[in-house]
Amino acid sequence: MLSPLDRIGAWRLLAPSARLVVAAAAPDVAHPTLRWDAADPATLVALAGHERCETALLALATAHPAGTVPPALLDALRARAAVAAYRAAALADAAAAAHDALHAAGIPALWLKGAALAFAAGDDGFTGRPMGDLDLLVDPATLPTAAAALEAAGFVAGDEAAYAAHHHRAPRRFRGDPAARLELHDALWPPHHPLAPLAPATLLVDAAHVTWRGRRAAVLPPALHLAHAATHWAWAHEGAVGSWQWLADARRLAPAVTPDALLAAADRLGARAPMGWALHVADLLVGLPAPLAAAATTLRPRLGPLLAGLAERQWIVRAFAAGPATPGVRWDRWWWRRSLVGLGDAAHAWPWRLGAGQVAPAPLTASLARATRPRWGPYLRRLRGLPA
Repeated sequence: MLSPLDRIGAWRLLAPSARLVVAAAAPDVAHPTLRWDAADPATLVALAGHERCETALLALATAHPAGTVPPALLDALRARAAVAAYRAAALADAAAAAHDALHAAGIPALWLKGAALAFAAGDDGFTGRPMGDLDLLVDPATLPTAAAALEAAGFVAGDEAAYAAHHHRAPRRFRGDPAARLELHDALWPPHHPLAPLAPATLLVDAAHVTWRGRRAAVLPPALHLAHAATHWAWAHEGAVGSWQWLADARRLAPAVTPDALLAAADRLGARAPMGWALHVADLLVGLPAPLAAAATTLRPRLGPLLAGLAERQWIVRAFAAGPATPGVRWDRWWWRRSLVGLGDAAHAWPWRLGAGQVAPAPLTASLARATRPRWGPYLRRLRGLPA
């Protein structure tokens, strides 16, 4: 039987590089012993780049006593952090141009996810909250006008036909810079999703506002922002992409959210199960305020002991792609769907199908038949916290 995880148990499931990346998301937390010499430098640098946390990891490394971190690793992190600084500056310039263009056109817009947090953090916000692109939500009725205003401001769109089934238009590059991309959304989720429908017009009315570089930007209120970030990671990204951003965002947003507001936001999104898992992972790895962690426990689905223990460990292992996180895609999706108590099963409304036209996963028996013993052995050892 797989007993419930505690903080130490969850930490043991992480690969050495992932432990350092997690620590960089919450440097003020007393983490279990960190060993820079246990992590393969190339793996750590690659993981930091994948998670876009080069600057935070460099800050963690330089905070340790001299000689703790191998010099070559420090040099590699400094080089990657310099690239991240350029990317952050390019995104900040793009955000300013987009805000000004839409404001001049009289188009209400809501900034989502990383951009919203960067605005709230002030001038250096884009450095402290790295991201791959800007996410901006407008009412579908204003989408053509918004697109035209952005194009006039220097945002060049890609192939729109390829995004016909998405909840955002083709990514736009600001003045052709691949480091300055913007996604113009007309909904929070892809079409036919299984979550609660939330009209952009309603979200715009309920928005909070922050001031950034003299601009007044609309963002989601803290509880709804936390709920959206949790659901985006656990449902839209299946707990496998943007893990560092989710942990860092949870740490930043949680203190401003009350338990009642959290539960209300979960019901408003219709996302109790994915939110429950996302918040549980965040609490195990970086810690949440005790009242919020207790409230999040009520959101996590009640599963049988074996499936609950398996799912809990799978969420942790899969958060950072290092080592044998899964024996196969079909198995990965089988346990993910079961851990969310069938969310989307009735209409086959899973994130990998929406707008993609992919086939549904095969039954568990077929997944087991296709898996080879070498793939299952390391995976099962990893779930038990043993070397693969």
